[in-house]
Amino acid sequence: MENFDIFYASNLAAKCMIIFRTYINMMGDIVKKKFKQGKNPFLFNYIKELKHNQLLRGIDPCVVLANPGML
Repeated sequence: MENFDIFYASNLAAKCMIIFRTYINMMGDIVKKKFKQGKNPFLFNYIKELKHNQLLRGIDPCVVLANPGML
């Protein structure tokens, strides 16, 4: 199995993730329970934000998740 970098290309998603990470107390019971166990479900180990000025040239094969406007 090959390992690929995974990026998401969305300014709106990046802003939403900041809000989700900040206001855990406003989330549902499952998310609150995970957070109390020391796990933040909004911190991803394998998915990184693709900055708007970051180029993908010279990067090994990767997956980019993007909304239609970012394509």
